[in-house]
Parts: sequence; structure tokens; C-alpha cells
Amino acid sequence: MRSWGWWVLVLAILSFSSEINAQVEATTEHLWFDFYNYFPITDSLEYDGDIGFRNAFDEFSWWRVYWRPALAYKWKRSIRFHGGLKFAFDDYEIGADTFELRPYLGIKIIWPRVDRFVFRHFLRAEQRLLLNTESDSWTSQFRLRYKLGLKAPLNNHEMVERTVYILVSAELFGNSEGDLEERFASKRRGTVGVGYLFNQSWGLEFEYTRQGSRDTRFGGYEGTDNIFHLKAGLHH
Repeated sequence: MRSWGWWVLVLAILSFSSEINAQVEATTEHLWFDFYNYFPITDSLEYDGDIGFRNAFDEFSWWRVYWRPALAYKWKRSIRFHGGLKFAFDDYEIGADTFELRPYLGIKIIWPRVDRFVFRHFLRAEQRLLLNTESDSWTSQFRLRYKLGLKAPLNNHEMVERTVYILVSAELFGNSEGDLEERFASKRRGTVGVGYLFNQSWGLEFEYTRQGSRDTRFGGYEGTDNIFHLKAGLHH
């Protein structure tokens, strides 16, 4: 089995984590829960959305609920175009609560496939529209996101029933002018995880993510987050 791709991605994520740890001043613990679902509409078009809950535990805790309906168009076997709209509400222990609308367009490329190792590239362009519920004012910002991920089954050669698999990914966020002045305006993430496929439809994943965050594009990474993420839902 050729495993060069796995080690390259692991080293990249370790590099991300070490740089974040060298700069941050505060750490926050997060618990995330998400349910993913999809269903085909035509041979090439499918609904591909999710709903979720986030909770952060620190000196100023907060929680979030969201719904992200989306469509995916399968252009070729390894290329999909995505589009959707995220609705999110954040409740802060201190400070104004916020409501966010986030339309996005993206492309996902599944390449290369090296033995049982499958690489996924996901590039998204999204417009963040944030409502401060206290001042009743809107701010907005355009953001690009790029995620490189790797998924590989452990006990089977393919993703079939009763398969245990590993997940590794790194993600970068880049903001345009018009920064939203909140901690999660700009981020970088490194993630490792494990998943289990019960059958061809249902699966469960658990991930650990190390996230560095900052208020603006140009400031240093002033905070870091330990994210424990449980995902459940339909697999495809």
C-alpha cells in the first residue's frame, strides 16, 4: 500500500498546529453535533444539506444552531458543483446575539485516488451577512475557504458495509475587505478523525479539530480552539 499522501497531509496539519500554538493567547473548548442528509433529485442533481448545534465553553460561553440546505450537481465522476444557504443563530453569554445568512458556491474535486486513499479538494466562496440583534444592524463580508481532506478505509479496501475509516484534513479561510469584527472572522483548521459506515447509507464520524482564529485578516492568531465534533447521517 502506498501511504505517501497520508504522511504528507499529517505533516501539513502538524505544521498548522505548531504555528497556531506558538501564537495564541487563549484556548476555548467546543462541542459540535451535526446531522447530514442527502437524497437524489435527478441522476446528476442531489440535495446535500445539514443541521447542527455548536457549544463553546470558556469565560464567555456561547452556542449556535444552524441549518444549511444545499444542492450538489455531479458534473463528472470526480467533480461536483455545490450551492447553498446557511441560516445560523448565535447566543452569547456576554454581548449581542447574532443571526447570520451565508449563501455560498463551491466546487469539490475528488482526486487523486491512490490505492485506498481518496483525496478531496473543496473550494467555496461565501458571503457572510451578519445581523447584530441588539443594534439591529447588518455587516457583511466575502470569504474564500479551501479544504484538503483525505479519507481511507482501514478494515476493507473500499467503503462498504461495516467499514472503519480515518479522516484527515486541513482548511484555510481567507477574507476580503470589510472584516466582520468577531473572533471567527478568519480561521485555519487541522483535523483528524475516525468514522464507521454501518451500511451503504448510514455512518458516524468523530473528529478532533485544532483551530486558530482572529478578528481580522491582518491581526495575529489570538485564540485557539479544541473542537470535538460528532457527525451522523446519510453517507454518499
